[in-house]
Amino acid sequence: MSNAQAASEHPGFVEGGVLKVCTAGDFPPMQYYKNPGDADLVGFEVDVVNAIAKRWGAKTEFVVGDFKGLLPSLDSKRCDLVASGIMITPARLEKYDGVPYSALTWCCSCRAPMSRPRLRKTWTERSWRSRRARHTRR
Repeated sequence: MSNAQAASEHPGFVEGGVLKVCTAGDFPPMQYYKNPGDADLVGFEVDVVNAIAKRWGAKTEFVVGDFKGLLPSLDSKRCDLVASGIMITPARLEKYDGVPYSALTWCCSCRAPMSRPRLRKTWTERSWRSRRARHTRR
């Protein structure tokens, strides 16, 4: 499908070549202001929404507000869609359409020490033996 075909097949809620997107604008790396006082948002969701708008032949207009007010803003037609790290839940799907576009896994990273002390290894080995012994007793 060419961009011209995609633009002619944009959804009815995209009016006047503008896609209005409600977002909180404070959830890095999804959407945030790179520097205080910046006018333009950056982030993963900003890139995704801009690509969708381009495909539909529209420009993106971000409507920044409090996270709790995003869905009510959608209800009042203040915006056409919400992109703000919002979870798709069964309760939300009863009232809104949702499209999963990202699968995230939470993790914790830390800097590893240059050398691992023997004490840590001993503690880990002892801890593993203890856990294994507890599981075999059940």
